[in-house]
Amino acid sequence: VEFAQTVGPNSRGHNSFAWAGMLFLAIAASAAPPLPKAPVGFRLFPGRAPALDVHLYHDLCCPFSRQMFEALCGDSGAIAQLEKQSEGRVQWTYHCVPQPWHAQSACMHEASLAVEAAAPEKTWSFLAALNAQQQDFFDEHAMDYSRRDLYKRLASIASTVGCEEEAILQLLSPLEPTGNSGIGVTQALKWHVRHHRAAGVHVTPTVFVNGIEAPQVSSGWSSTEWVDFCDGLLKN
Repeated sequence: VEFAQTVGPNSRGHNSFAWAGMLFLAIAASAAPPLPKAPVGFRLFPGRAPALDVHLYHDLCCPFSRQMFEALCGDSGAIAQLEKQSEGRVQWTYHCVPQPWHAQSACMHEASLAVEAAAPEKTWSFLAALNAQQQDFFDEHAMDYSRRDLYKRLASIASTVGCEEEAILQLLSPLEPTGNSGIGVTQALKWHVRHHRAAGVHVTPTVFVNGIEAPQVSSGWSSTEWVDFCDGLLKN
């Protein structure tokens, strides 16, 4: 009886439990990880409302990802051809998938996120420049690089596409002089990793079309095969 009087719907105890519940929810909300203010990924054509929305999940140290990127973004690549034919009906979004078995890949993706933060209009140009020099970051060359060596090389590549090298290095520097607080783009990298994990992406490259994984897409496709694939979807 005493317990019922303490926690019953009209009791002071009931109100205490309610306040305790609200306090718990408030604490949980304040402790939750931050959320991105915009969709995750590097959009090639910001602001476009496409009929065909293609998402590329790539690892910058993966040769198969590079092969697909070159088929899409080369001088006569599929994207350039589709822009002429489809009149802006296709959107392309690049997602960072640093594979843990390529240790240097995390640094490479951090550099791309630094470029996105410092000069977002240069991001896809940087992706192209880094893919072109991808082999310089393979194990045979990068095994003895320090983390700072990698950042310096990556910032130098960013400077070739018009970024301020020092601005990129600043974003790749520790947030605090001691501890393990990460660098200026650590939170952005976490969002990319959480995004591709939630999407169930493991293999690179992986492609999603209009929100659905497209397993028929191959890293070995030519630009012509890409154009035919996209044209077929646009006509249906």
